[in-house]
Amino acid sequence: MEPREYCIHITMRQAVPTVEILRVPATMTTGEELSFMEKKIGCNFAELVRPARLPGYGMYVDEEGLLKPNPKINGLATFLYGYEEHGGVIAGDAIITGVNHTGETKWLTEMEANTFVNKQMIAYYAFCERMRSRKEENNV
Repeated sequence: MEPREYCIHITMRQAVPTVEILRVPATMTTGEELSFMEKKIGCNFAELVRPARLPGYGMYVDEEGLLKPNPKINGLATFLYGYEEHGGVIAGDAIITGVNHTGETKWLTEMEANTFVNKQMIAYYAFCERMRSRKEENNV
């Protein structure tokens, strides 16, 4: 069985979201998970949210991201979160993991992480293209 030791980091270091697959330290305990998320996201308070477009997954986000000076809206994380349903946007970096039925973090296998990235990036860019086309239609 393939080990579950990966998560997906959606970072806002660029003008557009960048996705990277992170290997989780093998020695990390359950109690260290939140600190790991906060360090990778670059925040003091990470919140686990349930993305509308990702059943069975959790997304750790900066709880205070929108309160920071010049917040960077993370379009990919906001898309996955389901802003239409939740009514909010995600600012800053995000970490995607699996979650079990009780809401506990479940790390991903390398194959799950790669499949996730490929599938969600295609969906996101298709969504962006639809939005661009609609905007052009409305401006004509």
